[in-house]
Amino acid sequence: VTATGQYIKTGNFVYVQAQIAWTGTGGVWSGGLQITGLPFTVAEYSPISLHSAGLNTGVAGYWLAGYFEDTSTRILIGYNNEAGGTGGLAAPSTTGTIWVSGTYKV
Repeated sequence: VTATGQYIKTGNFVYVQAQIAWTGTGGVWSGGLQITGLPFTVAEYSPISLHSAGLNTGVAGYWLAGYFEDTSTRILIGYNNEAGGTGGLAAPSTTGTIWVSGTYKV
């Protein structure tokens, strides 16, 4: 896995962009994905925007979702559905990339 990212802080807000790429996976991952080490502690929950290639929910009717976790320095990514169900991720290909962007309050 390789990861790159950058951020810009303006006042009480931090804008984050990150890219994670993997090779040699395939199969189902256990649980969700965490991106740790944000530059500042998140003050309150905030959703992220994400796009992926080679990664999906593994379950029909679910979609990728993620957010900045409040009072932490991490982003959590998993899947969600209309009934509020959540879960882990499946990595169906041996290579893939996920792109994340969002703004959070500090």
